[in-house]
Amino acid sequence: MKRRWMILTILLLVALPSVLYGRWIKDKVYLQTDSVGKVEFSHYTHMEMKSVGKNCPTCHNDVFHIVTKKNPTFIMGEMMDGKSCGFCHNGKKAFNVSGDCTTCHAGDVEINYGTSEKVVFSHDVHTEMFGCDECHSDLFVAERNSNQVGMKKMEDGESCGACHDGDTAFGVKSDCGSCHQGAEDIAMQSTVGEIVFSHQIHAGMFGCDECHPGTFRAKANSNQVGMKKMEAGASCGTCHDGDTAFGVSGDCNTCHTTAIDLAIQTQTVGTVAFSHSVHTEMFGCDECHPDTFKAKNNSNQVGMKKMEAGESCGACHDGDTAFGVTEDCTTCHAGDIVYVDEDAGNITFPHEVHTEMFGCDECHPDLFQPERGANQVTMEDMEEGESCGACHDGDTAFGVAEDCESCHEM
Repeated sequence: MKRRWMILTILLLVALPSVLYGRWIKDKVYLQTDSVGKVEFSHYTHMEMKSVGKNCPTCHNDVFHIVTKKNPTFIMGEMMDGKSCGFCHNGKKAFNVSGDCTTCHAGDVEINYGTSEKVVFSHDVHTEMFGCDECHSDLFVAERNSNQVGMKKMEDGESCGACHDGDTAFGVKSDCGSCHQGAEDIAMQSTVGEIVFSHQIHAGMFGCDECHPGTFRAKANSNQVGMKKMEAGASCGTCHDGDTAFGVSGDCNTCHTTAIDLAIQTQTVGTVAFSHSVHTEMFGCDECHPDTFKAKNNSNQVGMKKMEAGESCGACHDGDTAFGVTEDCTTCHAGDIVYVDEDAGNITFPHEVHTEMFGCDECHPDLFQPERGANQVTMEDMEEGESCGACHDGDTAFGVAEDCESCHEM
């Protein structure tokens, strides 16, 4: 009987690695090379082969150390001599490392020249027509960042221009969008927020040479101009003059698409939400800009007193033209407030729950000063009737010492 159990135990120990390997072994491992980018290696693909199977010691730790950082980087010449992958991939046990490069390398390559939008090179498209040795290493050195050339050199037949000459393949100067696939939407950062320019819309109507390089240099961040220059015919204003296309000083929302909802950070009472969309349905942009509000980030900071005197939002929100700035605070302020306590965790105060039952003046400013960080009290203080404890006394509302989870994230 004992012998029988011993045999079963041995069989289980032998079978266990094959049962469990898939549960803890990571399938895809990416080997970073010094020159040609990362190479993908699949554990599962190799374990399905008869020559390897579930026998991990076939590779570990003789060929590859199981600790990644203990594996030196080998070059192709060393692998051809039997090191690293070349231990099996020698043309006998498995395909040769010097055979089809795309088995391990290739894939799309994103080239960022730092001057224009990224250029995407598709290995797949090219390897369907050509062998690797037709491009490497005469035209392109198989080393990352070693093939940086400009348009002029390509037009003279170097790099991509060796084939893309207008005869063998489309010319490098013909359809820019074929290579500059990132040249669709460009998000330009300005003092008034992000401005989105759509290449796709414009390329559908015009050729690239109608704008580049005369009106716009094809170089990132080299076309920064202000409204005055555009109104004088520079940059976008070359066409957007009110005749050829809508004027740059017409409908601001056409370009300033981020001018919808703004979250204005105040120094004292947190975030104030301003909805552009609500206001632009009733007013033109020039009714507020630039007289009442300068169209520049963080340049319109005013307090309640100034607004009550007719400045900023108070120019319209005076109680007659629109609701007064001192009427319903929750229209602009409020929202949930999260207090972070190192000891007690996050404490969330829901304004909405309370404003459905009480007016703002029932709490502000007597119980709570409407100023960030000005209402720090302890549990003992609240149990004595201060702060939240003024209502949460067990009679008016649940007591502060009752259900901890009502306020604290447990």
